[in-house]
Amino acid sequence: SRTVGRKFLVSAVARALNPGCKVDTMLILEGKQSLGKSTLARSLFGAEFFSDQVGDVTSKDSAERIQGTWGVEIPEMDKFTRPEANAVKGFLSHCDDRYRPAYARNTVRRLRRCVFFGTINPEGTGYLKDTTGNRRFWPVAVASLDLVGIATDRDQLWAEAVVAFRAGEQW
Repeated sequence: SRTVGRKFLVSAVARALNPGCKVDTMLILEGKQSLGKSTLARSLFGAEFFSDQVGDVTSKDSAERIQGTWGVEIPEMDKFTRPEANAVKGFLSHCDDRYRPAYARNTVRRLRRCVFFGTINPEGTGYLKDTTGNRRFWPVAVASLDLVGIATDRDQLWAEAVVAFRAGEQW
């Protein structure tokens, strides 16, 4: 859990400081409902840089919706069918997004500046549906969360991740 958490934070810093860099992995918080998994992410990234409104990852709207965000939650991954899980994996692999914004005439290319994380409840049917491997998903079982501690130590966590990134740590 510590390694996955550290790599996730460093990957988020990498995307912020080096937009478009390769981050095709996704932290998955597995825990009971109402534990505060989404609240933890909102607190970690800050409400202004957090979104849980990505929607259908196969539509152009999803590329527009993630613009201006840093941490993007894909909730209730346990509800996904195999094709939906594969679509999420494909969406994670992009280093940039190309789409035509509403009312615009031309397509734009935006380098990705965000990272993704998922949340699931243990009573679900599971989200690891690929028999060839699920390396993009980093599951972490969560029994309890220190939401006050995260809010208090947030700046220190990000500062350590910046130092690790600048020292060349791989994510």
